[in-house]
Amino acid sequence: MHRIARRSTILAAFVGIAFSATWAAEAPGARDLSVDQRPYVDIMPSTSGPMKVEAWVDHRSGVYRVGSTLRLSVRPSNDAYITVLDIGSSGRATVLFPNRRSRENYVRGGETLELPDGGWAIGVHGPTGADLIMVFASTSRLPIFHGHVTESDIYEMLDSNPRDVTRDLAVVLNSDHKKKWAGTWRVIRIKPARSDDDGD
Repeated sequence: MHRIARRSTILAAFVGIAFSATWAAEAPGARDLSVDQRPYVDIMPSTSGPMKVEAWVDHRSGVYRVGSTLRLSVRPSNDAYITVLDIGSSGRATVLFPNRRSRENYVRGGETLELPDGGWAIGVHGPTGADLIMVFASTSRLPIFHGHVTESDIYEMLDSNPRDVTRDLAVVLNSDHKKKWAGTWRVIRIKPARSDDDGD
């Protein structure tokens, strides 16, 4: 579960292309997903369209220790509006970006957005285990969430159960965004804070 600190939140992410739900089950880290995280992966299109989005974090391993911070880079193939989610093992989701400190989420195709982009930080908190990070790129400025949202510090939290959220999200992406969107995801692993006797 997520604890949101004043200038930080749980994680961020990296990956390559949109996956089908079938292939996603075999993707790296997929077996670590909880039952409540899987509905988010299942909304990804079965084939990638003309638009793509790639993302990466500053630790190539995707492993972070509690108490550390991370940076996320996102690059869409086309001009797009970017949304980044962090989904904990309970299925509770936090909208990392855009947020109340960083509202402008438009990125030109081929350009790289670096997050955080000032005034906020992405901090890694417990519990240890796996977090699912999702990046969406859409040609529409419309938000991808029309409900389920509560404010928490600078971030929005999705307060409904994962199946309700993802069912509505799929409808919004395929109607308001008219399928002109791309997404990517990765499982990020959280390890305990380093102690003096870790030896690594």
